[in-house]
Amino acid sequence: LAAGDYTASVTDANGCIVSIPFTIAPYTALVLTPTVTAACSVAGNTNQIVATATGGSGTYTYSINTGVAPTGALLNTFSVAPGTYTITVRDAFGCTATEVVTVSEVLAATAIKTKDITCTMPEEATIKVDVTGGKAPFSYKVNIDGAGFGTATSFGGTTFNYSDAGITTGKSYQFEITDANGCTRVTNTVNTNTPTPVAASTSITDLTCYQSGNGVVTINPSA
Repeated sequence: LAAGDYTASVTDANGCIVSIPFTIAPYTALVLTPTVTAACSVAGNTNQIVATATGGSGTYTYSINTGVAPTGALLNTFSVAPGTYTITVRDAFGCTATEVVTVSEVLAATAIKTKDITCTMPEEATIKVDVTGGKAPFSYKVNIDGAGFGTATSFGGTTFNYSDAGITTGKSYQFEITDANGCTRVTNTVNTNTPTPVAASTSITDLTCYQSGNGVVTINPSA
């Protein structure tokens, strides 16, 4: 029978009839939502996936493709290492729902100066930022000379190069990286240096005789 209101009737040998009304409730689709807890700070094998089910009927039973037994008051928590997992929930009728969840390595980021400010084009310094762990896509904000982090800029992959256009004086730079989980990490500080202009002086030794060709000009550079 489909969901709805019904009446069941029973007739005995004497023609007596009894009617019993009943209702078959609609079945609500079983939905599974796995959540990685403390994704921004937990490392190693202590990551936890908490599975939450709605809909269906009766008691839920949770399982993971690795076969690890669930823990917690609702038997819906799995302790795992970083990786990709399949979580399944089964209700009292044997109906199931399945979701795939990825547990990422903890987000980390480092910055290194690959080119300092120079007097030749391009003059600007270049800083390379490398990201490990976390969940793509990523974005960054930059803090220049401690003035605070600016607006976010998205970047593809796990590496980007940063140049402060038109800046030819030394400054300090820090980068705040944000991943798709909302986790953030701040890099080490990178300092660029203002190049020292080159100066020069000359000393001259004159010819000793007409057309002797022994004159000397000495250039003495200094920084």
